[in-house]
Amino acid sequence: MRILKSTKLMIASMIVLVAGLAVADEIENLLDNGGFENGSYAPWSIGGSIKDGGGVGATMEVVDKLKGANVDEDPIEGDLCLLVTVEEGAASSGAVQFMTANHPPTYEQDEIYTLSAFIKSDDNMQFHLLISGGSEDGFQPSYQSATFATTDVWTEYYLTTDVFPTQPLATRAKFMVGYGPGAFWIDDIRIYMGEYIPSSSAENQAVAMTTDKLATTWASIKAEN
Repeated sequence: MRILKSTKLMIASMIVLVAGLAVADEIENLLDNGGFENGSYAPWSIGGSIKDGGGVGATMEVVDKLKGANVDEDPIEGDLCLLVTVEEGAASSGAVQFMTANHPPTYEQDEIYTLSAFIKSDDNMQFHLLISGGSEDGFQPSYQSATFATTDVWTEYYLTTDVFPTQPLATRAKFMVGYGPGAFWIDDIRIYMGEYIPSSSAENQAVAMTTDKLATTWASIKAEN
């Protein structure tokens, strides 16, 4: 009888897990090349005051191995990920910006969106993350922003916007990473309509962004309830 109950519990757990993965797979990722599997870093680019002032600010390289990482891991999704190296001279969040410009091209009015990505770094880097949208003349109010700090293990970070009050004509998703020099790997970037749903690449670890303090681990919140 005990064996039967245990078997039922195992089957129920497997059904929940499979269902959760199926929902994640059904999400329409509005980003092209979110896992860098085509060998390019487009649609992402480097901007910010360092680059605009004539310097480079950061370099990007698509890699298949996390060479030299404290925790030797493969890309979290697929065969490739992106290595971003922030150069010396960075001293404020906006000095170096890892960002998209008008991609995805369309956000709908009265909807919310989630931006998520797996990131790891050996340099304990601090990020400021935002999604903004505005008019074609470049005015882009933020629909949500927050800060977080990285670890040396792949972790999925995410941010869900406020409701878009209008349909923006110009949009940006930004990771503002100019707090200081360092390097980070990033993979499985998603932008999709609705609340956060864990990626099928996730293993119990996701971090929600907060606007007033460094993020709290979702797994630890669940464990307390």
